[in-house]
Amino acid sequence: MNTKTSIHFIINTISGKGNNSLNKNLIDTVFSPLKYHIVLKKSKFSSDIVNHTTESLKEGPSIIVACGGDGTINEVGSLLVGTPTKLGIIPFGSGNGLALSLNIPNQVFYALKAIKSGHIKKIDVGFINQYSFFCNASLGTIAKMVHYYNTNPKRGLTAYTLAIAKALFKKESPRTIKVKINEKEIELKPDIFFISNSNLIGYNFSLTPQASLDDGQLHLLYTDKMNFIEKLIFIYSMVAKIALKTKKIHRAKFESLELFGVSKENFSLQIDGESVLTKKEVLLINIQKKALQVITPKP
Repeated sequence: MNTKTSIHFIINTISGKGNNSLNKNLIDTVFSPLKYHIVLKKSKFSSDIVNHTTESLKEGPSIIVACGGDGTINEVGSLLVGTPTKLGIIPFGSGNGLALSLNIPNQVFYALKAIKSGHIKKIDVGFINQYSFFCNASLGTIAKMVHYYNTNPKRGLTAYTLAIAKALFKKESPRTIKVKINEKEIELKPDIFFISNSNLIGYNFSLTPQASLDDGQLHLLYTDKMNFIEKLIFIYSMVAKIALKTKKIHRAKFESLELFGVSKENFSLQIDGESVLTKKEVLLINIQKKALQVITPKP
């Protein structure tokens, strides 16, 4: 009878700056081969992360570890929502928003030790139609920022900050949308429309410092058109993690929201740091409370 605990590692080899790998000898120093059955699965193509995770679920490990950035964690974790399989995280990405929110160490050895601790945190999961998200989702300026960053071959804080500035200061007319939230319907033309499940985005920046991964609510931030100085102040508030209060910044909490496009354009979104184009005319946004089990360091 096999009594070993089975752990599968899904490794995105090109997350962040790329060339990611896990040293099996290092893993064995934390997880004794006498007690643990370790499986390493490396990605070669973009579809491998989902395929490897799907295969692993059929093999029934206790833990599946996503080794990559927020996009990789989203791909792996989305398949674990509502299952008894626990999600481990080794942050190989650039921004690592979810790992930062959960206090998961960047160093591989200490991230492995956190997984070994077995401390489980049940987190909420946001949904936009069929897409799930753990950190945040948005349209408008922040979605464009993610697109600019993802299409830039360079990585790091400088590239991230430049993408934010490019998106904020590019002269484009915001799209008109209708939003039904908390039994009210409003028409908006927001520069920024940002929905968050966590208090941090990449690189320890924040738009919603009061948000929490297990508070049972999604946090909405949207802005009216801002001038140059207001945009500079807004960027500073992201870096300083300040909940800026002005007449042009609006905040709300919700469990369910409907979003309609006034025109018939496709919605260009970002979901956990990945660009998504959807042809749906209505976006249904809601939350499943404590639907994913994540292994985190002990408090």
